[in-house]
Amino acid sequence: MAFTRSSVRARLAPLLLQHFSRLFVPDAGKISATAAKWLFTKVSPEVSVSSTIGPEVGKRAPEIDLQDGNGERWQLSSMRGRKVVLLFYPGDETPVCTKQLCSVRDNWSRYQQTGAEVVGINTESVAKHRGFAQHHDLPLRLLSDADGTVVRAYDMKNLLGTRRGVVVIDGEGIICYRRVVFPVFRPGDDEVIAAIEKCP
Repeated sequence: MAFTRSSVRARLAPLLLQHFSRLFVPDAGKISATAAKWLFTKVSPEVSVSSTIGPEVGKRAPEIDLQDGNGERWQLSSMRGRKVVLLFYPGDETPVCTKQLCSVRDNWSRYQQTGAEVVGINTESVAKHRGFAQHHDLPLRLLSDADGTVVRAYDMKNLLGTRRGVVVIDGEGIICYRRVVFPVFRPGDDEVIAAIEKCP
């Protein structure tokens, strides 16, 4: 649940009143809760849990600004108002990853029905992504995070490279689903689609 300025102000105003009364006001009866609320409004910025950036559910998703296999720029911020699915996977043309992405391809019409933008991400190069997508006729964008910035920001980095995982982000940019999968397994399409549909 996100906390707005008004809710935080209502909770903290009495504490602020007590604090300022002890420090500056000998006669605490001369300062009112209303005055304390006014002071808090003037000195405090709006506080919201959802404004915190991080890889966990409930936090604002870290920005992504990467090139896909065609060399085109893709930015998460440009997807605002639309759900986004990030499929992190270890490598192109590896057995499990190939099965995973080909399964997404085979279920692409179902993914499209959700209205979500679905992209794959790992640390492979733009050129390798292009060859992988062409080889298997993959319909989704494959983003190249060559320096691992995004992989680290989403806590999808491991000793061998990229972890296998799924992150679903709602239209407001808040992470609503996250799952990390053991590398030799792959997330099922039914599970991912259900997570998209449940996401606000």
